[in-house]
Amino acid sequence: MKSRCLLILLMFSLFFHCIYAQQHEAEYFVSVNGNLYLPFNSEKGMFPILGYDKETKPKLLIGGFGVGLAGVKKLTEKTAFKGQVNISRSVYWESFLFTNNVAQVTGQAMASSTDYTVGLLGTFHYKLSPAFSIGTGLGAQVLIASYLNLREDLIDGSEYIGRNRFYKPLMPMLPIELSYKVRKIFINLRYEHGLMDRFKKDLAEYKTDKFGLIFFEFGIKVN
Repeated sequence: MKSRCLLILLMFSLFFHCIYAQQHEAEYFVSVNGNLYLPFNSEKGMFPILGYDKETKPKLLIGGFGVGLAGVKKLTEKTAFKGQVNISRSVYWESFLFTNNVAQVTGQAMASSTDYTVGLLGTFHYKLSPAFSIGTGLGAQVLIASYLNLREDLIDGSEYIGRNRFYKPLMPMLPIELSYKVRKIFINLRYEHGLMDRFKKDLAEYKTDKFGLIFFEFGIKVN
């Protein structure tokens, strides 16, 4: 955990270096987000940001959300650099197999999995108009923890929450972002594409698990 925290701090400092270098020229924003996890894996499914399903327990489904801090530094009349850090949770459905003591499959259920991450981004933006800009760059999702939440209603009504330990702690991401910024607010629509297989080495030898993230973000200027 200590090495992961050091990695987060290092990447944070790199992304924000050019902003802090001339602090008086930068704009800073606090933000909130809702996010959707897009699995490229048939064993997983998309979980809503907010939804209702009478067949699930609980019936109210609360998915991905988070908070963040962003700094925007104007480079030219048409270009700007944005550094950003987010603390988020992302939720997705995951297929889960029941087996007996001789490893025979006896049933299948869908469980929700939740990832808690620190997201880091550095993007260069080009203005399409005074308010709209489009940007891309490089980012990373640092996995703090991942949990499988299985409600075993078909067995004994109990609930199982287990730690997912087979995901890589660091995932490089390619972001593409459309931003609307006027006066003291910004609104972002951003897609982040995972550049590697999520699984660690042992599982990655015979399975693949890739994903993307869609963020709907609202920010307020604080300086």
